[in-house]
Amino acid sequence: MESVAKNLTAQFRSTSLTAQRQAVLAGAGIAVLPRFMTRDDKRLIPVLPDQIRLIRSLWLLIHEDIHVLTRVREAADFVTDIVRAERNLFIDD
Repeated sequence: MESVAKNLTAQFRSTSLTAQRQAVLAGAGIAVLPRFMTRDDKRLIPVLPDQIRLIRSLWLLIHEDIHVLTRVREAADFVTDIVRAERNLFIDD
């Protein structure tokens, strides 16, 4: 929360983006949610979009014991390709 504003105290905390989204929809307040979770829901509107900009990294972790398996590599490549193709859901250009 420090990356958004100083001296704020959260009334609800969750590491689950889904739980945060549901809390906002239930009227619990506002949250910092990724665009891919909000863009098609007209009930959610951006608040301070020009003042707050967060940049996060996405990581795909694969256990070293299975990273060479064809099915695992193909699945990882598929996910990577989709994220690249839908880049606009994750960042502003």
